[in-house]
Amino acid sequence: VSDWSSDVCSSDLFHKKNMAAPLVSSQSAPQGWAVITGASGGLGAALARALAVHRRLHVAGLVLVARRKDRLERLASEIEVLAQNSGHQCAVRVVEADLSVASSGVSSILDSIRDLEVDILVNCAGLAASCSNFEDASTDALNMELEVNVRAPLLLTRALLPGMLQRGRGRVLNIASIAATIPAPFMATYGASKAWIYSWSMALTKELQNTPVTVTCYCPGHLATEFDNAASSGDRLICRMPGMSEHDLDKVAKHALNCTARGKRWATNGTMN
Repeated sequence: VSDWSSDVCSSDLFHKKNMAAPLVSSQSAPQGWAVITGASGGLGAALARALAVHRRLHVAGLVLVARRKDRLERLASEIEVLAQNSGHQCAVRVVEADLSVASSGVSSILDSIRDLEVDILVNCAGLAASCSNFEDASTDALNMELEVNVRAPLLLTRALLPGMLQRGRGRVLNIASIAATIPAPFMATYGASKAWIYSWSMALTKELQNTPVTVTCYCPGHLATEFDNAASSGDRLICRMPGMSEHDLDKVAKHALNCTARGKRWATNGTMN
């Protein structure tokens, strides 16, 4: 995967001048808390580490959300050391929540953060049913896919967005996929769920264009994570071709956050994507 400049977001290559994302407000960056779902591993964990020390997206603390509490606690300890070594003050709160039933999972998150002002929301949790023909996929697995990938970010954003607007500051980062832009045979529902995230995010950017709150949809290409093991998709050609998978998740996370800080509508990693 080709490298990129941290000063240029890939979305600049695709949007016409009159559709360019608004500049970040001159007001100070958000000073409240950030909520990151899917933070127990992969890109979610990388985003948490990067956000704790980000130079423009200053946060008072991070709320790490996932099902695997043991992993979250290890990450929290790592972030506390990282922030201290970088001269930052960043508190960390761990929230164990299962978003496969979105309504109850989101309720658990909201109950745990009632005392916080959330200025940044990162919707990163995602899963795919086993890579297969659609008719062979488990109905329960397909429903779970939509709960995590669609309903959870919808409900969480709906709950936190009004507070951002009332306070006059906020960022929402929705992690989609390059699969949002092209059909994904054998992972049809996953691709469609990411296309929903993209379309929804683009609509929200229009609705919010005259407010201090921005929505960024980040559509990464294939990343080398546990995702393929969980989805039994590791035999796909994209996973086996040299140069098609990005292994440096920290680099991807920093790029996604830089684009979020700039208020970009959407972006992807690498010139190949």
